[in-house]
Formats: sequence, C-alpha cells, structure tokens
Amino acid sequence: MDKIIEIKNLTVWYERNVNVLEDINISFRTGRIYALLGANGSGKSTLINVLCGVHSRFTGMVNMDGITIADSAQVKDINESKYKRFYISDTPMALDEMTSTQYIKFLLDSYNVKWHRERFDDLVQLFQFEKYPFYKIKHLSLGNKQKVSIIAAFMIDPPILILDEPLNGLDLKSVDVFLGMLREYVSKNRLVIISSHLVDIVEKWCDEVYYIKNKKIGDSIIISPSTNLRKELSL
Repeated sequence: MDKIIEIKNLTVWYERNVNVLEDINISFRTGRIYALLGANGSGKSTLINVLCGVHSRFTGMVNMDGITIADSAQVKDINESKYKRFYISDTPMALDEMTSTQYIKFLLDSYNVKWHRERFDDLVQLFQFEKYPFYKIKHLSLGNKQKVSIIAAFMIDPPILILDEPLNGLDLKSVDVFLGMLREYVSKNRLVIISSHLVDIVEKWCDEVYYIKNKKIGDSIIISPSTNLRKELSL
C-alpha cells in the first residue's frame, strides 16, 4: 500500500485565533477505506474542504499524490489536485436544469475523461437508475441525486474518492451495491475516505478510523470483526 495523502502540522480556522482543527498529522494509504468519525461540528467537513482545495484558512501542509497544498499553494497546484480526487457531498450539488446524463457528461469533461456508454449503462443498471437518465436533476429525489454523483464518480475513476455521509437517501439495495463497488475500487490501488458520525456504518464499511475530538486527531484505529468503536472511543 502506498501513502497517497499525507497531512502535516495542519491547523484550520474560519475566524483567526478560533481554530477548528489543531496540529493534525495523519496519512492515508491506497487499498483502504478510511473513516473520519466525529460528532456533528467536530471538523470533519472542514478537513474535507481543505483536502478538496476549497478552504484556504490553514497553516501546515497536505500532500496529495505528489501535489502539495499549503497555505501558500499556487492556484495551478490546487487545480491540479482536483484530478486526483472526486467528492460526493451529503447534499449533492448539481445543475438542476441539466438531465442526469448531461450532468454526468459535464463532470467527465471537467476531468478530461471520455464518455463510455457501456460503462454508463452498466452503472445505471446496477443502481436501478434506468428510469432517470433523461430526467432533469431538479425532478430527482435526494437518493437519485446521490446516485448521479456515484455513477459519475465511478466513471471518472480518480485515485481518491471522498464521501461525506454518502448514504443519504439511498435505498438498501443501492447501499449494498455501493459498498461492494467501493471494495472493488480500493482493490485497484485506490483510496476512499468517508466522513460520518454513524459508528455502525463506520464499523461495517471501513478498514481504519480517524476520530476527531476537541480539534485533534489521534492515531488511526484498525477495524476488525471484533472491533467495538463505541467502547474504544468511550462513546
């Protein structure tokens, strides 16, 4: 397994002298599904925003597959890092007037990825999305909007997937399909990071956990069949 993200001495804030995260030193390796676990407001989404290059109020450094994102990072470095990862939020953002197919093609174009109709059709079938490729985004349920983002993610196939509460609105069958595909994905030397406050989901889905509490992150916890996170973390 290769170290694909390394975070050193990271301190993040929204208002100066009111830190959200302090002195974070962690890393992520390929072939693994990691969790960022913590209560609502603990800083999970803030860390994701730093990883995605959309939050710049920090000191320290993030190295993402050879690209350095720091408080002095150049715009070209931040833009280049985009091609290393794809982000799925808990409330998918989309261009509402586009159809699902148009929006996915738009995302692929932004990542310089060619359209493959067979791959698209396979994913549509797997996620029981056959009725919706030509629906406008604004007419889709939350779960189906989430499926649009998931289908796009697997078509783009970046080295890193970052998921923020990714199960919002998904039906049970799609949840099982999604987990199976994530397992296949990381088996190809990829990385998945899942942000969640749901301990049961983390224990079922993830290989390692970073727990965020009081602005800090300690060593990762390896998940095994006997792991009881609630007990280990005194939750």
